[in-house]
Amino acid sequence: ASKPAAAPCVDASKALFVFVLKADGFPSEIRWQLTQEAAVVQTGTGTGTGTGEAQTVLVPSSTTIASVDFGELIEPDGEWAWRRCLDPGRYKLTVFDSWGDGLCCDWGEGSYSVWLDDAVVEQGDGRYEDGFVVVFDANVPLGTQLAPPSPPRVPNEPSPPPTPNPPPSPNPPPSPSPP
Repeated sequence: ASKPAAAPCVDASKALFVFVLKADGFPSEIRWQLTQEAAVVQTGTGTGTGTGEAQTVLVPSSTTIASVDFGELIEPDGEWAWRRCLDPGRYKLTVFDSWGDGLCCDWGEGSYSVWLDDAVVEQGDGRYEDGFVVVFDANVPLGTQLAPPSPPRVPNEPSPPPTPNPPPSPNPPPSPSPP
C-alpha cells in the first residue's frame, strides 16, 4: 500500500495519522471512530526540591478525534483518506461493518491502511467481518508508562452515627397455672 500525499504536521511534536479506506459496493455499512485513549503528560518538576522527579506518563482519556457514522459514506467502491495531526498519546481506531461482511469479497474488493507519519501501522484486504481495532502510540517517548490510577476520592462528610442497640425484648407474660 502506498501512502497518499499529505503535508507533514506543522507542529513537529505531532504525528501525522492517515486512514485510507477503499469500500466495497456497500460503503454505508461502514462506521469508524478514532479515539485518544491516553495523553502524554509530564509529572513532577525535576528541580530536586522534593516535589518529585520529572516523569513522562500516559494518563487515560477518552476523547473522540474523528469519526464517520453508518450511512455517511455513499459512493459504492469509493476511496477516502482522512488525515489528522495527533498529539503525543495512545490512540484506538475502531472500524465497524453493520452487515458483518467486511469490505471484501462478495460485493467488491475493498481494503484499508493506517499510517503514522511514513510507516504503515496496519493494512488489510477488508476481510474483517464485523470490524477491527487498531491501537497505536503516536510520538510517545520510550519508557513511558501508564500513570497509576488515582486513589478513590473520599467525601469529607462525617460518618453517620452508629445505630443504637435495640431495646431488650419484653419477657413473655407468665402462663396461667391450672386450678
